[in-house]
Amino acid sequence: MSSRIARRSLGLGRLGTLAAYALAGVVVVSASAANAKSHLWRFTEFFSNASGNVQFVEMFVFNPAGTAEIQFLGKHLTSNAHDYVFPNNLPAENTFHRWVLIATQDFADLPGAPAPDFVIPANFFDPASDEIHYRDTIDIFTVPSGGMPTDGLHSILTDLSTPVNTPTNFAGVQGTVNLSSIPGLPLWGLCAALVALSSLGIAVHHRRQA
Repeated sequence: MSSRIARRSLGLGRLGTLAAYALAGVVVVSASAANAKSHLWRFTEFFSNASGNVQFVEMFVFNPAGTAEIQFLGKHLTSNAHDYVFPNNLPAENTFHRWVLIATQDFADLPGAPAPDFVIPANFFDPASDEIHYRDTIDIFTVPSGGMPTDGLHSILTDLSTPVNTPTNFAGVQGTVNLSSIPGLPLWGLCAALVALSSLGIAVHHRRQA
């Protein structure tokens, strides 16, 4: 089952999920140590620009038994080069059919980007080839060599399809980031390019008047 189909395996899209919660009046789940877990989260979507400063990892709970998957504190998300330790738990809410968004700060700073639930360092994974682990063996995704888009618009799902990115956080806020106009160019580079273009335009204008 593909990731995109699996996300809707219960006949609910992202908006349908939120509507179902509103209609059903989802009961807040107890966060006691007796029932809080975090072993049913599965990878769904990955994104990186060419420079690796804008990245996100998205996970989802498909299993109906996963109503209290909030116990993230002290758990690990790893790549071949980095080990991120989650600093806190999720809010004590029903986690079934919910997303969690883990992203870099540069992603979080982009206009229209949903707020990450957890912030990882830049270049957390190598978009050219890597292996990403959630809690060691709970879930593993191998970034295929040369298979992850870095055009600033498309992401990769766990079925290796490459749609336009749709990051969604635990609150259900979805967005799309678009860096494709100048892939991988940092903000200072964009400013420098704009200044150069402006100077060129002024020079051409004066030459025509001369």
